[in-house]
Amino acid sequence: MLLQYTQKALEKAEYKKLDDGTWFAEIPGFEGVWANGNTVEECRTELLEVLEEQER
Repeated sequence: MLLQYTQKALEKAEYKKLDDGTWFAEIPGFEGVWANGNTVEECRTELLEVLEEQER
């Protein structure tokens, strides 16, 4: 069930490539859940970690 919750939340994530070439992501409605990474994959992994920390 927790996996389904995180998957649904990640589906709502918004990604943006920044001027410095890195990626930024956040999930609307999840205050404080955001991430930054050198690639989309790195950013998504970081976003998942932040989301999981918020659930604790």
